[in-house]
Amino acid sequence: MRGAPAVSTLQTVLRIAWFFCLLFAACGSKTGLPIPEEELDAAIDATFETDASPKPIVPDAGNQLCVPQVLPLVARPAEVILTIDASASMGFGLEGQIEEVPPGERRWDLLVNAFSASLDKSLPIAYGAKLYPSSSGGAGGGFFPQCRVAEGLELAPSSQTGPLLSLLFSTVPDGGTPTTAALRQVKRFFDFNPSDRRRFVILATDGAPNCNPFPVVGPPECTCTNPGNSEEEPSPCERDFFQAATFCLDDLASLDAIESLRSIDVPVFVIGIDDPSRPDFSDLLSRMAVAGGEPLPKTEPFRFYSIREPEDLGLAFESIANRISRCLFDLGSASKGSVPVEVQLDGVPLPRDPKDGWELVDDGNALVVFGSACELVSNGAVLSAQSAVCLSD
Repeated sequence: MRGAPAVSTLQTVLRIAWFFCLLFAACGSKTGLPIPEEELDAAIDATFETDASPKPIVPDAGNQLCVPQVLPLVARPAEVILTIDASASMGFGLEGQIEEVPPGERRWDLLVNAFSASLDKSLPIAYGAKLYPSSSGGAGGGFFPQCRVAEGLELAPSSQTGPLLSLLFSTVPDGGTPTTAALRQVKRFFDFNPSDRRRFVILATDGAPNCNPFPVVGPPECTCTNPGNSEEEPSPCERDFFQAATFCLDDLASLDAIESLRSIDVPVFVIGIDDPSRPDFSDLLSRMAVAGGEPLPKTEPFRFYSIREPEDLGLAFESIANRISRCLFDLGSASKGSVPVEVQLDGVPLPRDPKDGWELVDDGNALVVFGSACELVSNGAVLSAQSAVCLSD
């Protein structure tokens, strides 16, 4: 029984000797390593970094050693066409038609001032403009000049905002609301002017679209966008058919025009100066926002950006600009040859989810975040991404 400790000690010594024999046998010839010594040393060093360093995403596989790579996230440049209702009612006050609107308080003035104040020149956004109706010439108006829409855009997308602001500040609202014809001209521009930039439309209006000379349901059965001022001055939808048709609600055609833009991957944001006395208009604007692919959450009262107060306009433009430029990122060549990306939001892993997470687009060359994740990024949350680059022998 007294010999047992000596045997145990001997076994321990033999095990240590055997371990060192294996170690020298494996490392005696550096030329036999499947991975170059410099790369292996770097990989080993990386595993002993502090907790703040990126950790490998995937384990070693066969003869591969996978090491982390932080991916630079660069906001992707975007093109935005401001498609703005310049109809006569945009000359009203925010609360509706009044005889004297104080300077700077017309709906048009409030919209232009809010857009100007919200411009962030640090964001990689090129703005263009399509205003409707047109003061002269154009197409889509049928028999009525108040419904004409000029061909093409008033301004092509540009990072120079001076010409755009000059156009907006010099415009005098007048005429009808030919939303459908304006959106069709925007799509035509996109069709004939391809770009590598991500493209969007911001549709801003103070009411529902009209100016359809051939509505599916004609007057007097149609929904009239102009109810008239009194019994002595009834709704124009109660007058002769050809004039009345332009005041019928143009819902189906406008939804079709928005869906046509979505078919070429152009989302449409909808801003509506909201009239609480016409809930049918609000319902249509919500449907238009859903069709455009960028509606507000279902928890909100409306799916479009509803404007009831002057400050609502500035908040809407800022929120949309954030979603456009702060939620889509180029990965470039950094992602080549790497395994799927791991994304974190303020250090917490973000799921790969097209609703409230992230996804890769453009053959893995860009990353986009969606839903609540996009909202958090827009409000200052830190987004980070890394991939695992696997080194083979």
